[in-house]
Amino acid sequence: MNRVYVCSCFGVTDKQVKEHAAAGACTPRQIASVTKAGTDCGSCVRTIQG
Repeated sequence: MNRVYVCSCFGVTDKQVKEHAAAGACTPRQIASVTKAGTDCGSCVRTIQG
């Protein structure tokens, strides 16, 4: 199984982001509150927005 990491700082995958988005997380900040993605170096925030 191939994992595509969206946030390498915290090891968050695209699958995790999609699951949280499907559960109602609509913004990068909401995704970050659950996964911490985008809260360290910030380079993944634009990817999460997409």
